[in-house]
Amino acid sequence: MIQMNTLIKEDVEFVKSYYKMPDEEIDPDKISPWLIRIKLNREMMVDKKLSMTDIAEKINLKFDDDLTCIFNDDNAEKLILRIRIMNDEAPKGELDESAED
Repeated sequence: MIQMNTLIKEDVEFVKSYYKMPDEEIDPDKISPWLIRIKLNREMMVDKKLSMTDIAEKINLKFDDDLTCIFNDDNAEKLILRIRIMNDEAPKGELDESAED
């Protein structure tokens, strides 16, 4: 089951509010409990005319269904991306038959 909480105090409200209306396309049982948390530099984002949505879309385009990315608003005090790996459907220890070739 997806981790709908966080140990990072400054992320608590952001994570709670995000999961009040979760993405229905994502299977919560496939989301890894491990994540990469990236804090972005606001000045660099403004200089390069990037938004949090722009960055998340590029990550999602590159990694398709292998990652899920949640992020806070561009107006938030700190710009944070939280990226999780989407696990395979196969149970641990079982290999996909096509991977054996």
